[in-house]
This record gives sequence, structure tokens and C-alpha cells, in this order.
Amino acid sequence: MRIYAKLRKNIELQILKAMESISTFFKEEEDYFYRKGEAKGEAKRSRTVIENLIIKLGFSDLQAAEIAEVDVQYVAKVRSELKK
Repeated sequence: MRIYAKLRKNIELQILKAMESISTFFKEEEDYFYRKGEAKGEAKRSRTVIENLIIKLGFSDLQAAEIAEVDVQYVAKVRSELKK
């Protein structure tokens, strides 16, 4: 088992070195999946902010939408989902 663990660690280091060498050709920010993941993370953060504005501060849909910079319809959707 220790041999396999050492081999695995060695392979990980080799992969990291290889990825560093191609980083001049490949930019994460231009990758479709990177951008998609980034958008999902942004949406999750936005939803959390909206939930906090509604629950903790008692803001109206319009107020929460203006602060979070999203559509009022999205805030209304979040509010309806919170009521369930």
C-alpha cells in the first residue's frame, strides 16, 4: 500500500508540472466549464444575499432586488421558495 501511495503522489506531481507547462496556451478564464462553474457560484452567492435581505432584514422584493442587482421576479421566486 505504501508503494501505491508513493506512486500516486509522484503521478500527481508530474501532472501538476505538465499542467504548468501548458498554462501559457490554456487560460482557465477562457474555459467554458470554468465560466459555467463561476456563474453557478455567483448565482448561489446572489441567492444567499437575497435570502438574508428577506429573512434577516425584512426587505421588500424591490429593495432586495435593487441591493442584490437582480430582477424583482427572481427575488419574488426566492421569497416564494422560502415560504415552502
